[in-house]
Amino acid sequence: MKQAKSFAVKLPITFPSLITEIILSQHPDIMHPDEIESKKPHPLSLDYKLLVATKDDVLAELMEISKALGETIKVSTERKIHMDNLIKSMTQEATEREEKGGDEEGNPEAEAN
Repeated sequence: MKQAKSFAVKLPITFPSLITEIILSQHPDIMHPDEIESKKPHPLSLDYKLLVATKDDVLAELMEISKALGETIKVSTERKIHMDNLIKSMTQEATEREEKGGDEEGNPEAEAN
């Protein structure tokens, strides 16, 4: 699969602050009287260009995924055909053995044919 382009940006981790804010808003009595709430970090800001993919990039990625899925389906179909043929062959062998065993045991139905 094609390696995606990466634009690394150092950003503050705001998730713990968000969780803390949610918990404190729902349970204000959870804080002890001697505790104080820390300063809230500045809002997270991102340049939208970092997150936008072009239509051509998306189309190329979709085409690659479609091709990979097509190959997977082809291989799986071939394997299924081989499995079905093996099952059919083994079933026929078992049936032939049963018929052969029935003939040798003096099966009256086998002798009548």
